[in-house]
Amino acid sequence: MKRHDIFSIQAALADALAKAIPSGSLDTLPPIEKPKDKGHGDFASPAALVLAKKLKRPPMELAQEIVRKLPPSPDLLSEVKVAPPGFINLRLSPAIFSQSLAEVLALGEKYGASDRNRDIHILLEFVSANPTGPLNVVNARAAVLGDCIAKLIRVSGGKVETEYYINDTGNQARLFGESLEAAISRVRGTPKDAPEGGYQGAYMDDLARDYLARDPKLMDADFNTSCKRLGEWGMDRVVQWHREALERYGVQFDQWFSERRGLHDTGLVEKTLSKLKEDGLTYQKDGAVWIKTSEHGAHKDEVLLKSNGIPAYIVA
Repeated sequence: MKRHDIFSIQAALADALAKAIPSGSLDTLPPIEKPKDKGHGDFASPAALVLAKKLKRPPMELAQEIVRKLPPSPDLLSEVKVAPPGFINLRLSPAIFSQSLAEVLALGEKYGASDRNRDIHILLEFVSANPTGPLNVVNARAAVLGDCIAKLIRVSGGKVETEYYINDTGNQARLFGESLEAAISRVRGTPKDAPEGGYQGAYMDDLARDYLARDPKLMDADFNTSCKRLGEWGMDRVVQWHREALERYGVQFDQWFSERRGLHDTGLVEKTLSKLKEDGLTYQKDGAVWIKTSEHGAHKDEVLLKSNGIPAYIVA
């Protein structure tokens, strides 16, 4: 046995037990377990207990017989004992531990790597906090979990592409732009509240000052145009905050995908809406465009295009 990790040891023990059990007695061998009491050994097998029911023989008697038939394996086992009501307790040879330690030292950073998940190829999206404010402790937890999952899959032979999905469009983008416009007015000395449901806090004033110091020409005579431009500019800045915070945290992404740039600005959202309309899957109600999802198994229909002309999140 070249590798002395937990999987190869269990596989070797299972193979040895399978050779000792009468042919055809069991379709599948019961799993090799770790005893709750370490005094019973390193591993234990309930094979005799399972087999005894089928062969109608005393479990202890059958366990003793299996142990006698076990092929000699001094490099694997130092002790094999039978314990009531019929467990086969197995203690590993000390040589395994010294050999395993030598392998760990020889492999270095490659220790633990395998090709076990070589058939896995996934896009893993995590964190993806809304670009309307700084990251928080909940995002920190998601970053750790997502990054660890990606690394575990990679070290076990799988292929993973990590993605940070930026939800930088829709109603929250509009509210964010209006909130930033209000913050800029406050910083300039004209008190103004954020819109209802908008974004407030010291960070909005910081963002306003940052804007005024960098690119004040984004302001436009038309309120809606100004807010749209400010929302896009502000979200880009917040995403940059996210990037910098995650880099300091030690988490990096293969791609940062902007919903606005990657789906809306490319025309893919409009193309999707047109295709659904052509296929007769939509209808109009209360000034909005709906999709007939209830006709295809969903519990209700969903809005695709809101009455204000903004596509719903589901479309993207």
